[in-house]
Amino acid sequence: MDGGSSRHITIRSDSEYMVKGVNEWSRRWESNGYRTANGQSVVNRELFQQLSSARDSLERSGIKVEFQHVPREENRDADHWANRAFDNYYNGSQDCGYYESEEDW
Repeated sequence: MDGGSSRHITIRSDSEYMVKGVNEWSRRWESNGYRTANGQSVVNRELFQQLSSARDSLERSGIKVEFQHVPREENRDADHWANRAFDNYYNGSQDCGYYESEEDW
């Protein structure tokens, strides 16, 4: 980076598989044709490729991307909002909603 302020994105997920896949395994998978250590095809290959590509693109732009695992009970709000946004997107709604607390749901 050019001495400007640091830019950093942290993505937290309750999926340990996703976090380890992106943080630990994806570069090796890329080099071996998306095969696991025991030779099986990687589950959700396309999704990992998209995540890796997006991460790499952001990092080339000077944005550090970090994936962190969180326990499911600490991820309930994020899960609720992600599912709502997904449902609204596929139902044609532009409202992904922003609410201050659970009472607003």
